[in-house]
Amino acid sequence: MSSLRRRARLLHGVSHVVVDEVHERSIDCDFLLLLLRRIMRKNTAVRVVLMSATVDAELFSNVCRCTNLEIALN
Repeated sequence: MSSLRRRARLLHGVSHVVVDEVHERSIDCDFLLLLLRRIMRKNTAVRVVLMSATVDAELFSNVCRCTNLEIALN
């Protein structure tokens, strides 16, 4: 079984993953986002909520290469 499939299984039953302060880029955060992006391709039920008060939403969506992205600005 591929490691990605094992990771996707780990999120079985999880509906949302919230990542706060995404503008504070680090190797750990970037790696987490990479894994979540790959998992979302296999498990379309998982929703990822990225939160930040200061991130450039349009730029970040291009970096994430998200096809089903909704940006809420409050």
